[in-house]
Amino acid sequence: RRFYFANPLFFAHSVFAYMRLSGWIPDILHCHGWETGLVPAIQKKIFQEDPLFRQVASLFTVHHFFNQGNFDVSHFSRTGLPWACFNLHELEFWGKFSFIKGGIVYADGVAVIGEPKIDAYLQPKASFGLNGALLKRKESFWALHGGIDNASWDPLHDKALKNSYSFEERAGKARNKTQFMKEQRLTFDSSYPLVAIVGDLNAYNRQGDNLERILEILCQLDAGYAVIGKKNHLLI
Repeated sequence: RRFYFANPLFFAHSVFAYMRLSGWIPDILHCHGWETGLVPAIQKKIFQEDPLFRQVASLFTVHHFFNQGNFDVSHFSRTGLPWACFNLHELEFWGKFSFIKGGIVYADGVAVIGEPKIDAYLQPKASFGLNGALLKRKESFWALHGGIDNASWDPLHDKALKNSYSFEERAGKARNKTQFMKEQRLTFDSSYPLVAIVGDLNAYNRQGDNLERILEILCQLDAGYAVIGKKNHLLI
């Protein structure tokens, strides 16, 4: 847990050390994910008077809200930020301090990838309790559509596929499935559907569901599953 906290904290400070040492000052700092949330906070609270960084704008992008980077207040002094920032309107979040809230509060702009409507994230459940912080940023908060580019990912033209296919001509899809199963050494009946899961399984537990029970049910179905990540690392 110590390294889980220290690595993104070291990264946040190293951003400014790199810019100072290299002499390369960007127009915009694009901070992506909770791990980068303290970058805008450090810029605004530690380097606010530094002429090198004063004109740099920041954009904080969120892909999901269930990973937030919330840490015990005993670690706060290690951030280098003034204790005055630890309050309900800035970095405090349910008694802890929050990287993701830091990005939302201090960045010049906030973007969320997913539902294209801002109001969808102004509900406590959708933003995992961060709706109040988002509401205060409503004038500089953008909700962007998440998903694929239908033109380039059309299976009839997608160059990443060995076998192209369409709704009318689906034979190529079956060949792709057979090839994938062979490459990944999947041994279930090839007539069963193959379900690919791309995402963080921790989301199920964080929403109050029982991931272990869900996986037990899935394993009883006549289907195969491929979960993106490291092999042999699906721990229950």
